[in-house]
Amino acid sequence: MEAEATAELLMCRFFAKFGPPDSVHSDQGRTFEASLMKELWQLFGIQKTRTTPYHQQSNGLVERVNSTLLDVLQALASEAFETWDRILPMVTMAYNTSVHEATGTTPYFAMFGREARLPVDSVESPLTVESPNRRRRTSATISGKSENNFMRCTVSCDET
Repeated sequence: MEAEATAELLMCRFFAKFGPPDSVHSDQGRTFEASLMKELWQLFGIQKTRTTPYHQQSNGLVERVNSTLLDVLQALASEAFETWDRILPMVTMAYNTSVHEATGTTPYFAMFGREARLPVDSVESPLTVESPNRRRRTSATISGKSENNFMRCTVSCDET
């Protein structure tokens, strides 16, 4: 992807929705090092940092997220891995709404300042700590229904 397309994508899909970030950390690819991108960083007051070339460890957080997402995708799409792109949005949602041990919160909460509304939130009776077995059964039921609905939605989208 060229710098112009990247700048447009950042402006229209990210900055317009969420506001510009305080900083951007990227590899040293031409796209992110182009003069147009340097102007974009300066215009929005974004501090730009970069990884060490050919040294994945300098971008450990991203590598860990990618590894986790890949593991989940492989587990869910083991029989038909070519469907990974169709399940990626739901895998990302699951990741973003899970409490992370390092932060004690969800990435969704860190980004938006509130927790995401999930299907489990629409259950009529509250799921309490006192009823872990009920919570597991309800979660499994909702998970199964969500998976069925997701698959129907995917088929429906493919048909249009």
